[in-house]
Amino acid sequence: MMLSSETSTPSIAKQKTQQSNNTANLSPKKNIKSLHELFLEILDAVLSCVIVAPCVIAYWRGTWELMGVLLFPRSMPLSALMSFLIGLSGHFIFTITQSCFRRYINPDKRRLTYYVISRIYTALFGIVCVNMWRGSWILCDWLTSADSLIIIAAVTLVSLMFLIATRTVRNLSAAPYAVTMDHKSDYFDVDTMFKIP
Repeated sequence: MMLSSETSTPSIAKQKTQQSNNTANLSPKKNIKSLHELFLEILDAVLSCVIVAPCVIAYWRGTWELMGVLLFPRSMPLSALMSFLIGLSGHFIFTITQSCFRRYINPDKRRLTYYVISRIYTALFGIVCVNMWRGSWILCDWLTSADSLIIIAAVTLVSLMFLIATRTVRNLSAAPYAVTMDHKSDYFDVDTMFKIP
């Protein structure tokens, strides 16, 4: 005697009922988890926008002004060029030496050494970044007419086209709103275009 397909396998309606019952049992937990995740996302955004971003901006502004006082204050073009060179050479040095820092400054072996060196590293890298911005910004203003809408549009368009062509547009969303946390595993990593360590 052959069993009919109805008796050998549960009906599709029964399967759907069981699935909906299982889903209904998980829904309260899932809703609580999603509310918790939503709360954390909102808190993260608020902390990033209200605390971290203004602190980064204040640091950048203070460092920018300090460089204006320290680097050839009587010659804006020379001051800008010096800032640009500090930024360019500093970024190059930090990028080239990242593997050495990763290899020899290990938080699991020498925690205090790691903490001190990583904070000095960050302070110096911050100065380097601000100088790169400051030098580039002032040189752009000095070499182009900041009053000409055509020149401003051309510089912006050429820069944007280059970023699109090199697939690096995400760099536009940088500090202060692209927040990076201090994690020991990748503290000394400098992101480069091709991610070569």
